[in-house]
Amino acid sequence: MRNILAYSSIFNILDLSTMKIYLCDNGLKELEQYSTVSVNGIIASDRILSKMKKIEAFSYLCCLFKYINDYLVNNEVEMVFGEATWAHEMVTAAVCKKLEIPYLAPVNVRYPSSRFAFFEGVTQSHIYTNTSKIDLVSGVKLHDNFLMSNPSPFYMTKRSKGIVKPLIKHLRRHLTRDTRDKTVPSIYRLISNEISKKFPKNQQNPKPSGDYYYLPLQCQPESSIDILAGYYRNQREFVSNVSRSLPYGAKLVVKEHPLSAKGENYDYIPSVLTVASTEDGFELIRNSKCVITISGTVAYEAGLLGVPAVIFTDLFFNELPTIKRCSSMEKLSETIEDIMNTKADKASVIAFLAKLFSMSYEGYCESVDVYPDALDEENIRMVTYAFMDVIDSYSSTKSATAASMCSKLI
Repeated sequence: MRNILAYSSIFNILDLSTMKIYLCDNGLKELEQYSTVSVNGIIASDRILSKMKKIEAFSYLCCLFKYINDYLVNNEVEMVFGEATWAHEMVTAAVCKKLEIPYLAPVNVRYPSSRFAFFEGVTQSHIYTNTSKIDLVSGVKLHDNFLMSNPSPFYMTKRSKGIVKPLIKHLRRHLTRDTRDKTVPSIYRLISNEISKKFPKNQQNPKPSGDYYYLPLQCQPESSIDILAGYYRNQREFVSNVSRSLPYGAKLVVKEHPLSAKGENYDYIPSVLTVASTEDGFELIRNSKCVITISGTVAYEAGLLGVPAVIFTDLFFNELPTIKRCSSMEKLSETIEDIMNTKADKASVIAFLAKLFSMSYEGYCESVDVYPDALDEENIRMVTYAFMDVIDSYSSTKSATAASMCSKLI
């Protein structure tokens, strides 16, 4: 990592705060031409832009598209690494597509959660790979381990962050009016969120029995749903619409996400039974007729267990035989029927895991808030190796060396 940073300087950093605000219809139309998400979709997916005045949001996107394009061209950037959380990242991915250079997002592959892969663009449907070698033995080991231990992703572990320090920090920022950073939460939101998490509503949640469909809610806000979910970001509305799609007598079991549970109840929706967020997710999957999710890891887990699952997003694990993508809520009933008639195929699952293992890297490409040991020397070494391996692979297809490319990366 030091080798990459050694080539960086303050003069090679794009300072978006210096942008002159202007609005250009042609610029926004060109952005939309190369973006996988519409301009309106980008605004709706961004937690800050969605609350701004329309003219300000449009102007911001227009400036981003122009300034980022000019920066990448002027600095001859040949490869970009980024995330897929905020508007500027989605715009950068669109610019990269226009310039025909890779935009790669290092994202944890969920299982095995000790590995991450480089996904192309802002979706998590295609993994950038530089190898054709697939070791089936690794697939067998991963499959056996999953069935025996039912491992949960590392990010599912609850961490007590406390409220006093964040409250003092943000209170100081509000008192000094240092709130230009739009991501700074209000004091009210900070306190109310913490109270709702620490003191959830006390409700009696019965265990499900008999046949049922299983729909666990996802943690929100989170890019996996705010960005990837598209038209299905409103989870309460999603539960209601799924319920409408099920026949009379069907039971839909809903469970809040353990990391964002507030003790809410959805039993007022027809056919819904709300269970405690502490219920064993694997047991709920195994005993269900079918799992239904927007973009959750639960579909991946169901696919590895050979349980039918319907998902509303294009994701890399959708190729598992018992997972089927639903293109619209109107087609949910027939999608459920199709996938429930599909037989589990152990060989296909093992082949998928083996391929995923070969395309991913060991390590945690996360912040310390998500993975406390992210800055551990060994983890930095593994993450650095992954980035350099991808850079070497890509540079080998060009007339460039890894060292010269590092000098142009942002």
